[in-house]
Amino acid sequence: MLDSRATSEEFLDQPDCSEALALASYKFMEMVNRRFGGIRVVRKFLETETTQHHNGIPLRILDIGSGSCDIPLEISRWAGHRRTTAPSTSRAWSRRTTRLLLRAKN
Repeated sequence: MLDSRATSEEFLDQPDCSEALALASYKFMEMVNRRFGGIRVVRKFLETETTQHHNGIPLRILDIGSGSCDIPLEISRWAGHRRTTAPSTSRAWSRRTTRLLLRAKN
């Protein structure tokens, strides 16, 4: 199925991608994650990992290519509601994207 790896830069990370298109695309991806299971799958995983497997050992999460960081933010909310911690590190590939999203969220 995955016989090769894409090596080209993602369209949203390219300098000639309009900011309006990038923001609309990230907003759309957030909606898809909320409505069609991305967030739900992460919550289920967290519940399973923290209750069955870790026995008090902190769960650490790495999200590579985080997009708008909606998943790491949800992890943080999940941990806050349970009065626990789930340290996560998010990595966006593009500094331009990171600046754009930070500006849009502030």
